[in-house]
Amino acid sequence: MVIVPFLFSTHIASQDSHREVIDAYSKLISSQEKYLSSVKKATKADDIAMALQQLNSDLLALSNTFRELERKYPNFSIADSKLPPEIKVLIASSEKLSSKITESTIISLYRYGNEEAISSAIVKTKEILRTITAFPDEKKQNSPH
Repeated sequence: MVIVPFLFSTHIASQDSHREVIDAYSKLISSQEKYLSSVKKATKADDIAMALQQLNSDLLALSNTFRELERKYPNFSIADSKLPPEIKVLIASSEKLSSKITESTIISLYRYGNEEAISSAIVKTKEILRTITAFPDEKKQNSPH
């Protein structure tokens, strides 16, 4: 369950201000950490479902932010060597958290996967992730519009 947005593909380093990119990734990381904390504290399927629903809500809100950044910085690439170090660190942190999210979600599915609340939350999460993590050509194909 990789949650690093590949939404926007200008070289940010050439911009005086990249605060909005840092803020967007900081919010993403905060959402990822909140989800992991909730899953760690969960004692029943409903707790996991609520954590997934909150993650879904956060991701939907962030998807608009990343879409706007994509429009503003159409040539942005996370592989860009000119990317400011603070953004590289945030991206790496988000990728690491994504791995932890995948791991914890798999464990939760193993424990509670037969519960309807979990199943429907996972389906919704997959739909959201497909929309926000796709490359531009894939987004056009997967877009609900």
